[in-house]
Amino acid sequence: MKNLIASTLIAGATLAGLTLLPSPANAQTIPFPQVKPAPAATAQAPMNFAIAKVRKGELARASFSDMRDFAELELRLNGKVDFSPITPDWLDRTIHAPEDASNTIDEIRMTAAANGKRFTIIYGFGPDAGYEAVGRLSMDDAGLISSVSTETSAPTTYKALIVGSYTGTVYATVTSDTWTNGLDDLTRRIEAKLDEISADSEPFDGI
Repeated sequence: MKNLIASTLIAGATLAGLTLLPSPANAQTIPFPQVKPAPAATAQAPMNFAIAKVRKGELARASFSDMRDFAELELRLNGKVDFSPITPDWLDRTIHAPEDASNTIDEIRMTAAANGKRFTIIYGFGPDAGYEAVGRLSMDDAGLISSVSTETSAPTTYKALIVGSYTGTVYATVTSDTWTNGLDDLTRRIEAKLDEISADSEPFDGI
């Protein structure tokens, strides 16, 4: 008997609750909570680098093996960097420097800045990997500002400067005495330095 009474009371309460629900017409006026979608994850933009090779103090077209090793570095960094080579014709179209202009390093940097490349990697071999700068120019003559040491204690096979395209600030100096039919050793040393450089360290000053 008690179980029957209890079942009857539960059924009555359930029926009473159902009768208190709004009619379908009124239910349409009750605001329904909206779930706000989570913002889409925004991938961090890659750090943009121009790549410039100097030979005999002038901008030279990078060899296939050079660009192969920079391409492999870009793959290893998995989208964190974007490399674009600066070619002599690209420089000529951008700068229109007079024929007697002597500061190739500054022309390279300004070409990179004018094309939206925040950093420039300028590298050379032998005499173009000089004691103080790169491209057979002193730091002052190249128009660069050194926040790090650019000196080398011994002759190097290759030397690269990681330069801010807008300010001319040298953020890192990389040297390598190893040549393996390309720049693999140099690019791996550059890779280690890139972790020390923030994408925001070089402001967009414009030209």
